[in-house]
Amino acid sequence: EIGLAVVATTFTLCAVFVPVAFMGGIPGEFFRPFAFTATVSVLFSLLVARMLTPMMAARLMKSYDHGEEATGPVKGWYLRHVKLALHNRLLTIVIASVLMVASFSLVRYIPTGFTPANDVGFINLSVNLPPGTALEETRATAIEAKTKAGRVRDLSTRGNASKQELDAADAADARARATVASAEAQIAVANANLATDETNLAKAEIKSPINGVVLSRKVEPGQVVAATFQTPVLFQLAEDLKVMELIVDVDEADIGQVKDNQQAVFTVDAYPDRQFPATITQVRFAPKSAEGVVTYQALLAVENNDLLLRPGMTATAVITTATRGDAILVPNAALRFSPPGVGPMVPGERGMGPPGQPPGLFRIFAPPPEAAKPAAATARQGGMQRVWVLDGSTPKPVDVKVGLTDSLNTEVVSGALKPGQKILVGLDRPAK
Repeated sequence: EIGLAVVATTFTLCAVFVPVAFMGGIPGEFFRPFAFTATVSVLFSLLVARMLTPMMAARLMKSYDHGEEATGPVKGWYLRHVKLALHNRLLTIVIASVLMVASFSLVRYIPTGFTPANDVGFINLSVNLPPGTALEETRATAIEAKTKAGRVRDLSTRGNASKQELDAADAADARARATVASAEAQIAVANANLATDETNLAKAEIKSPINGVVLSRKVEPGQVVAATFQTPVLFQLAEDLKVMELIVDVDEADIGQVKDNQQAVFTVDAYPDRQFPATITQVRFAPKSAEGVVTYQALLAVENNDLLLRPGMTATAVITTATRGDAILVPNAALRFSPPGVGPMVPGERGMGPPGQPPGLFRIFAPPPEAAKPAAATARQGGMQRVWVLDGSTPKPVDVKVGLTDSLNTEVVSGALKPGQKILVGLDRPAK
């Protein structure tokens, strides 16, 4: 019975000390070596009590008559309770179980801290800063924690503070420095986000690439502008309205005479009595075809210092391809005229038209000089052409060599014509 009691006591002590060895945190660092040492010591004491002591007792003890041993009051009280427990074993087990459950129920009242709260010799230093604390305040708290840690270190050096207090102060200092580093990192992140937002804001502000005049606006305030595969048009701008460009369609029959740097004049419907000068800057090679008519574009530079011309106006241009001084000119209608026959002319008689047309219709349907065909369709430059003059009352042919033309008149290079001489452009007959 004594041996079993020793074994039970030993394992009870082991059950108490072994869990202490697995405590966490700072208390575990101090109690872990103590718990393992106590457990091993108790197990070795069990070995000594269970094996060596009985063996030595059996060897050294001698039998002798002890007689009746006097029983004291304490021993008598103990023996009576032992006998009572042995005779009522079930009741003993029930009472022990109730005590064990009651002991476990008191676990929640055991203090969990390493030191009691009322221990004034222990310094508990902690730094807790709410979110949004300013960096300067965080740095001030870190300096305070560092100062307290230095004070505790000084006290520990003199032996007035424990190592636990020094470790707690150092930990609080480290946490304060970490809080400062975290605050600085948050400021760096905020600055990066600010730079990104400022960049996006700068890209959201659309600026004109030139300084000029707004011709038209394609968007309204508040409208969403999205650039996908095609750049949206927001405004149409003119850099300088004093320098404009005129696009002229030149007929394919005349494009061979048009060259760069040639002078031209043009008119617009807004100012029909005024001619505006221009200079050819480019003749394009790409043709344009509209209703079977092929034209080529020529670009003309125009000075608009008075700001009279506006974008989009329709203009009629005359390009000067060559100039002649003191030239003899004949109307293009005279080059096309051919009388039906040669004979005396009856005064007031309406002339016959060209061969194949009824009498009297030639004059009616003949196009006016300004609508006449170009000279290229009438006579080739440098070629021979025939005109008709009056010799008394009889038409007389005169052969001439023609030169330049402006679609209304043609230059006479050589021939029997003289300046001021009358030539025939058509025939009339008296009305009935």
